[in-house]
Amino acid sequence: MSLRDSVFVALQTIGSSGAGASVGLEAGYTQAASGLASHIGRRLRLRRADMRLMVGCAAGGAIGAAFDAPLTGAFYAFELILGSYSIAAFVPVMAATFMATVTRQPAGALAACRRGAADRA
Repeated sequence: MSLRDSVFVALQTIGSSGAGASVGLEAGYTQAASGLASHIGRRLRLRRADMRLMVGCAAGGAIGAAFDAPLTGAFYAFELILGSYSIAAFVPVMAATFMATVTRQPAGALAACRRGAADRA
């Protein structure tokens, strides 16, 4: 998975959504997160299984944060990216999806505060 292709697909998804197409933005988030994870994994020269786990964590985290549903992100990672449920992947995937959801909430609140301050100005 190349970073360039992932960015291209993410931009296509965002552009399609902006134009009113019936595609979800979560596809763009997932593609961007997975592409970045794959790029980092290649730079670190990870083994194929470790790379797949890292990409699964990124994709699951993106889905979990997009829908505010970490378990949904974990199931997405296990079923669609990793292809199976395993004890070795359970902790990293669950940690990634829960942390993505938790860190999204303060970031969203901060953005809302900034928008509110800009509206008052």
